[in-house]
Amino acid sequence: MTFRGQHDTHIKTGEDYSTISLGEIFRATPARRAKSHAPAMIPSTYHDFDGRNHKRQQEEGTFVALAGDIDDGDHPLETVVRLVKDFAGASAWLVYSSSSSRPGNRKWRIILPLEEAVAFPEWNDAQNAFFDVMENHGVKMDRALGYAGQPVFLPNVPDVHDGTGTRLRNEDGWTLYYERETSGADAPGLPLDRGPVAERIRVIEERRARDDALKEKIRREAQRKRQERIAAGDESLIDAFNAANDVETLLLSHGYKQSPRNPKDWRSPNQTSDSYATRVEGDKWISLSGSDADAGLGARHPSGCYGDAFDLFVHYEHGGNRNAAFRALHQERGGETPLHWRNDNLATNRAEHSPANPEPSATDGPQPLFREVGAPAPYPVDAMGPVLARAALALEALVDLPIASAANSVLAVASLAAQGCANAILPIDQGTPVPLSLYLLTVLDSGDRKSTADKKALKPIHQFERELKEIEAGQRQKYDAEMAAYDTHIKHLKNKLKSDRHALQAALMEMGPPPHPPLSSVIAPAGDQTIEGLFRIYQYGRPSLAMLCDDAGTFLGGYSLKAEQKISTTGILCRAWDGSKLERIRGGDGNTMLYDRRLAMHLMVQSGLAQDFLGDERFSDQGLLARFLIAAPKSYAGKRIRDDVLYQQQVSHKEAHLAAYHDAIDRLVRRPIRWRDSRDPSLGVELDSLHLTAEARALWVDFANELEQKMGPGGELASLKAFASKLPENAGRIAGILTLVNDPDAVVIERDTLASAITIANHYLSETVRLTNAGGIDPELRRAAELLKWLNERGDPVIGLSTIYQYGPASIRDAKKAREAMGVLAEHRWVKSLKGGAEIDGKRVREAWRVTSRA
Repeated sequence: MTFRGQHDTHIKTGEDYSTISLGEIFRATPARRAKSHAPAMIPSTYHDFDGRNHKRQQEEGTFVALAGDIDDGDHPLETVVRLVKDFAGASAWLVYSSSSSRPGNRKWRIILPLEEAVAFPEWNDAQNAFFDVMENHGVKMDRALGYAGQPVFLPNVPDVHDGTGTRLRNEDGWTLYYERETSGADAPGLPLDRGPVAERIRVIEERRARDDALKEKIRREAQRKRQERIAAGDESLIDAFNAANDVETLLLSHGYKQSPRNPKDWRSPNQTSDSYATRVEGDKWISLSGSDADAGLGARHPSGCYGDAFDLFVHYEHGGNRNAAFRALHQERGGETPLHWRNDNLATNRAEHSPANPEPSATDGPQPLFREVGAPAPYPVDAMGPVLARAALALEALVDLPIASAANSVLAVASLAAQGCANAILPIDQGTPVPLSLYLLTVLDSGDRKSTADKKALKPIHQFERELKEIEAGQRQKYDAEMAAYDTHIKHLKNKLKSDRHALQAALMEMGPPPHPPLSSVIAPAGDQTIEGLFRIYQYGRPSLAMLCDDAGTFLGGYSLKAEQKISTTGILCRAWDGSKLERIRGGDGNTMLYDRRLAMHLMVQSGLAQDFLGDERFSDQGLLARFLIAAPKSYAGKRIRDDVLYQQQVSHKEAHLAAYHDAIDRLVRRPIRWRDSRDPSLGVELDSLHLTAEARALWVDFANELEQKMGPGGELASLKAFASKLPENAGRIAGILTLVNDPDAVVIERDTLASAITIANHYLSETVRLTNAGGIDPELRRAAELLKWLNERGDPVIGLSTIYQYGPASIRDAKKAREAMGVLAEHRWVKSLKGGAEIDGKRVREAWRVTSRA
């Protein structure tokens, strides 16, 4: 069956798909269509209206060809053809380049007709045999083609590349990079019962039989233990959880991939191989993956590991901490964790379910309030596009700092340059313009070279500011003279016409408004920054500014964020991100309103201050934190050993990459300001609009819907609802920035660019999840940590509730918060609740705790 493009579906129309013969494909010249309408096929004879559904093709399809997709490795055509011929022997084959293939990035498609049509199980084994043989020779294959309904794109070369705009055909229509080679359509089909394919299929079948036997053995062992627990009458919280949560749903939610061949088999996100090593049997899962066992998942077995839904819950949602998992379940039921769960039953269930990873018992002393923060995922620098990616990699190499920090510096300056040019029109309501402003936060300690990276990234901005300063200096002298003359003439009129009010009014009206001061040259203010100062620059300066703080402690600890100013400052920063009007009311100045002001922000801060900032409830409650994209990379300190010969070899081409980035920023930031009314800059500016293409719009909606489903009650993003709800908009903003950096005259955001932006946005989501899971952003844990510090400083062996909220930390000023914080400390065994209260300083206190451990 054949169709056009990834999104061509007949589900709603009920029409059958068209068909095409393999002979026609072998003889075809490349089509000349955009990627969204590129010809594609599924090598199956089933072509009903639901033929693109994987399950329907598995059930109904008969398959007539194998297919291959090589997107990595830049392999020459000769290498691919040689390997295909070795595999196919005398059988037919076709190799052709994909539409995006170019010298230095060659990509290939392969079609191998079969001797006779086969059902899905046989075809899937043959596909995997082909993949295995190719990969054994160092050619990475896209194994998605093992799915029954996966499209195989046919020869196609559009005029230009959709994502980059690179020409793929010359002015006469001839292809520039397309290559193909074939055995010819007259050669016979590939037999599956002999040759290399048959040998590899036998290996696959033998491995499957061994795996099935092992999984069955592990299943029986797990079932035996389950039956023993049921016979003993030990109905536990684990059983209740497992009854309410099926294993398949949890596997899906934690990134497992289901086998296209056997729906019982799954591939774990821990695996490095392409096998489906996890099998689901009823309410149990069994894994033969050494990576799963090494990660501490479930209970160990000589051949792997096994467990149930609760084991998945413990590992993926609580970092392997069974105490935390039990506590979470009991909190969901509305009660404190009973002591018998924390002691006897907890020890029993630990022994049953995770013998390799025992948790501390109640006698083992206090537990840390915060988990150790795990390693961050690699920053998807390739998704930034050629200009920004090369600039970030150049900064990483020249400055020797983490790529995530370099990327944030580059992206922040790009946001500053782009936000003054255009808005992105996103499918919110009927189409909402959103600024291209980003708020970024990088967590790195002193000495990690944040300032050096920012200085290099800001070079074109600083150069432009210097030029504007020279212009401003010349205009300032003229303005001062005009203003002095204006004031003198006003004074003269008032003296001359002081007895004739109407004549004075007419004379003042005739004079007109005072001269405009010259536009401030400041674009990225340096030094101590305050919201008041920023507002004043907006009032008398350019409408697009940046707050780029390489030592954000001066801002976070400064006047603008003192307790009495924090709410006002937070509100202004939120409105600036939104692109809303900025308003200031002062007794002497009256009411000032400014429209269309844009602010890009990059705060670089040390880990201690970052925890204070991220744990601040006011920032969270007002929505400021949800607007920030956070990176907390591992420091390079101690590893920055310089090979000067290699460094000097890199300098020239890395500096060239930075220069290309500087040129792109310069083109954007120097675009003229289009004031709505040049006589009144407060009324704002005219900005261009970047609309999503139809394909990009569909992708954006899918991304937003996917996040929305995860934000529901019990969803994996339920606790990060504020951040997740703004992530689609942040992705749209990033896409707009990438678009303008690559083409300052662009008017649309393409699907590929948005897909790259979503990849970047998802990285920031993973960072936020990682930092949240460690507890450092949890306000309740932060309050408990402050209280523990206060208890240590105070030194009292016994403390009462009222003493805590009357004299304790400022964040705990009522009984409810004091009780919650002490509850957290009790769960972590820093304090112990005294049943019936205690006598303190001669008075009976109803709620009291003994401090059992000191930090």
